[in-house]
Amino acid sequence: MYQADTGFQSSTAYVITHDVAQVQSAPKGIFVDLDLSPTPSPAATRRIRFQVDSGCSYNTTHVTDLQKMSPVKVEPSSVRLLDFSKSIIPTGGQTTLHCTRQGKIYEVMVQVITAQSYYAPLRGLADSTRMGILNYDDDTVNQLRVTSTPSSPPLGELTFDSIKVNYPHLFEGLGELGEPYSLTLDSTIKPIQAAPHRYPAPKLPIIKEALDKLTDTGQLVRVNEPTPWTSNMVVRERPPSATKPAKVRICLDLSQTINKAILRPVYPILTLEENLHCFHQAKIVSTFDIKDAFQTIKLTEESRKLTTMHTP
Repeated sequence: MYQADTGFQSSTAYVITHDVAQVQSAPKGIFVDLDLSPTPSPAATRRIRFQVDSGCSYNTTHVTDLQKMSPVKVEPSSVRLLDFSKSIIPTGGQTTLHCTRQGKIYEVMVQVITAQSYYAPLRGLADSTRMGILNYDDDTVNQLRVTSTPSSPPLGELTFDSIKVNYPHLFEGLGELGEPYSLTLDSTIKPIQAAPHRYPAPKLPIIKEALDKLTDTGQLVRVNEPTPWTSNMVVRERPPSATKPAKVRICLDLSQTINKAILRPVYPILTLEENLHCFHQAKIVSTFDIKDAFQTIKLTEESRKLTTMHTP
């Protein structure tokens, strides 16, 4: 198989029509005999055996095959042929030949190979399907889809609305930050079961609504089995303001449970002064506030059970 550097390749399934020459063995390929001539005149035709190759972008023939025909006009060609090793195959140009098949004459463009070693003529994908040598298998045909990438606006004209329009997936659901994190506890400390807190009856509906939202998004998972550690939840209410609606936040209070046993990794966080020198050539500085920041960090299956909490 030869490839042109246009990069065209096909994953479509094909079936061979009945008039293809007999195949002796699969590794040798599939061949078809075609009558070619430099003019439409049937008297000047010469039969050449082509190998059918659906992975080839162009028709090819060796210069020695053309020398067996009447004189043909070879024109310059910008096509470069590559072999399996991506090496360039020497070519002398291209020529238009007339191919007769089943009483119908087709004009086909053929790339002329001038390499010293002989290359068998190839019938490419486009003309093989146009002449009916290959037929599509409609049940397994694949469609090539081209997706467009949103163009960036000019510098200084980026707006929040344009970001939402061009990248809507960034504003859907909850993101994930890195790999699931594993909590490490001191095995010498006995697990603690915190006594459940009580909540006022008028607050129960809004608490349940907040818990249901967290359950629907997968941030909370109902636990129906005993766990060695059980903590309490804390309800934080934010009153409505001119810019933000009222909100109920469900927090996990680990101060009296696994915080007493957790082994914290020692990792120094750089201060603002230590980071300022990194911005000495910066022209644009952006700040981001992660939505539900700590809940974007998933926990491993073992660590999830350590964060079990009482709910009303």
